[in-house]
Amino acid sequence: MKIYLSYKFTGEKRTVLKTDLNAIIHTLEAADHTVFCAFQQEGLFQQHHYTAKQIIDSSLPHLRAADILLAYIKSNDKSEGMLLEIGYAYALKKPIYAAIRQGVATRYISTMANQVIRYKSLKQLQSQLSALSPLV
Repeated sequence: MKIYLSYKFTGEKRTVLKTDLNAIIHTLEAADHTVFCAFQQEGLFQQHHYTAKQIIDSSLPHLRAADILLAYIKSNDKSEGMLLEIGYAYALKKPIYAAIRQGVATRYISTMANQVIRYKSLKQLQSQLSALSPLV
């Protein structure tokens, strides 16, 4: 399955985010999924001084090509980029999987999601993602 991994970038500690995203990507790839995560292109974005619009413009074709969007939500802080990606996936009628840390409140995302994965820790999330299968 082709998975577009959406995440909050602004305001996050880069080292923690990199560790989390790499763990999620590794877990999904080990389960034979293909993952697009814009964070993997962060060096290119910085080198060429990409604007937020340029980052979104370069990422959305990958979302169109994906089978699902997986939203990684670990805090109550909202992310405009993530909300844009989720809205776009919703408009494309792509299944939305929301991985939401326990204790995080979402108003609309959890109701719009085709599947909600609640987790306490990254390890628990990885365990749940290793069994991820497409909605039929």
